[in-house]
Amino acid sequence: MPIQIRYISVVIPVENIIRLKGQDWWDNYLKSREDMLGIILWQDKYLFRDGDMDESGADNIVKFWKEQGLTPKKIVDGKEYWNDLCVVHSFNGLTLPCEWLKVFYVTTKQNVKVVSHVSFFSDSSKEIIGPTRKYNIEDSKFKHLF
Repeated sequence: MPIQIRYISVVIPVENIIRLKGQDWWDNYLKSREDMLGIILWQDKYLFRDGDMDESGADNIVKFWKEQGLTPKKIVDGKEYWNDLCVVHSFNGLTLPCEWLKVFYVTTKQNVKVVSHVSFFSDSSKEIIGPTRKYNIEDSKFKHLF
C-alpha cells in the first residue's frame, strides 16, 4: 500500500531491514516503538516510514539506520542516489533520486504542489497508510485533506 508523506519522511523498504537485522530484531524494534506507531511511524508490507519536522531530526533518523547497517546512499555514474532508504520532503519531493520509490503529488487548495504519498515501485495498491487511519486514493475525503 502507498504510505502518506508528512513533513520530512525517511522511507525504508521493510525487506532491507529484515534482510540486515532479521525478523526478530524488526519485531522487537516495532514493539519498542509501539507508542509511536500510527503517529509518526507507519508501514505497509513493503515500506516503513519515520519522519520529523526538520532536517536535523531527519538526519538523526538516517544516522540511526546507517548505524544499524543500512547504506543510505550510493554513487551511480558519478551521481548520488538513495540506496537502502529515501528521504522525501512533503513540499520538495525526493532529496536525491531513488530507484525503488514512486512519488505521487497533489495540488493543495492554495494551488501548491505537494507530495501526497509514495509507494514501492512494484506496489499497485490504492489504499494509503498514514497516521492513525487509512485512505483510498480515489476517496473524496482524502482529496479534501489538501
